Amino acid sequence: MKIKDFSNLKVYYSSIEDGSQEDPNNFKKFLDSLGTNLENTIRAKIEHKDRVLLMGDKDIGKTIPGDVLVTQGKDIFLAILTADCLPISVYDLKSTAIGLIHFSNKNKNKVISTTLEVMRKAFKTNSKNLIIEIGPSICFNHYQ
Repeated sequence: MKIKDFSNLKVYYSSIEDGSQEDPNNFKKFLDSLGTNLENTIRAKIEHKDRVLLMGDKDIGKTIPGDVLVTQGKDIFLAILTADCLPISVYDLKSTAIGLIHFSNKNKNKVISTTLEVMRKAFKTNSKNLIIEIGPSICFNHYQ
């Protein structure tokens, strides 16, 4: 079972051809291509830490400092930028909570366990009910 098997969830990745997503114009074009916009999106401002942020309707349209966005809200579009780091999506089948993790060399020791602990406390997430998807990242040969 994969996240793409659920019609209510969509995970998208930009590519080099989309340009740097840190450029507001490129990010806007990417969101437009997905049928959404900045006003419908919560975006993480990456810090390379293990801070997990619980997001809701009040956060839509904002860019919020942190490396993990978690929500149980419906119709909320979450965005993280990973560049050469690893994007990880965590979906709880039972509570329908989802988390997007920016996994980096600087936060690798605690970011996943912190995310799962926040989801457990907020949504009663049990690891048995999780689907985890690892997205594209830089390969071993290109890391410093």
